[in-house]
Formats: sequence, structure tokens, C-alpha cells
Amino acid sequence: MQLSLFTDSSDNYEDIILSLQEVYFNKILNGEKKYEYRFNFCKGKSKAYVYLPKNKQQIAGVLYLGTPMLMTKKDTCDLYVKCGDGEYAVMDDWIGDRKDCYVIPIEKAIRFDNPIKKEELKKYEEFLAPQTYLLLKNRLVLKDFLNNYEKQKGNEYVR
Repeated sequence: MQLSLFTDSSDNYEDIILSLQEVYFNKILNGEKKYEYRFNFCKGKSKAYVYLPKNKQQIAGVLYLGTPMLMTKKDTCDLYVKCGDGEYAVMDDWIGDRKDCYVIPIEKAIRFDNPIKKEELKKYEEFLAPQTYLLLKNRLVLKDFLNNYEKQKGNEYVR
């Protein structure tokens, strides 16, 4: 198959809505956080629309996430320190008694100058505020809305 100059690189990504605390999204945008850490996650690359819960309740941007790596607790803690994401004891405590977790490289971050408020998202009956993440593959109207919003409103931060 011949590659097209017009191929959308996001075609290789699973579209999701990812719940993320605002403090961590800001660290990603500032270049302070290079990986996302999760106990359950998609198997391949993801395009994650970042939903800020609690008092924000809005989609504030998009993260392009690389292929998750299932890593042992020790390897995760070592990487966490090595890449500058934080202190060993913090990650060790967060993982707790689990043996491993997914380490997901952050490839690119996009911030919306005008986040999408929950009131606007509720217009789409397909929308649910995620506890961790929400797959969009069967929520095509919402997925199209988010993709178009990203193209029109995103400020790209290349990593």
C-alpha cells in the first residue's frame, strides 16, 4: 500500500476521554511530566481527550500517548525518578501491593484555550464523565465533535 501525504497520523490511535487531575495536566504541558502511569489502560497508542474532574468538569486538551509498557513496580519507580517525574517513594507508595503498572509515554500535548465545559458535553447523550477513561470507538457523534474541536481550537505543544 502506498502512503499518502494526506494520511491523518491520528488514525493509528485509539480515541478516548481520559480523566486526569489538573495538576498533572499542567505538569505535562510544562514538560515536567513525561509519562502517564495507570493500572489499567488500552493496549495500543491512544489519543486522549483530557477531562479535568472535580470543580473543573471540562475537556481541557488532548494527549497523544505512545504504546503502554507493562513494567514491574521496581522498574516503574526507577523510571519515575530517572525521567524526573518524581521521587521513588511517591511512586512506590502509589503502586502499593501491586506488582506492576502501565507506563505510557506522552508523545504530544495540546491545550484548548477554550475548554469544553461539561454542560456542552452533556448535549451528547454518548458522553459520560469517566472515572479513568472512556473509549470513543462506539460513540461516533461525540468522537467527531471532539476531533473537529481539536483541529479548530488546539494549541500544540510538541514534545
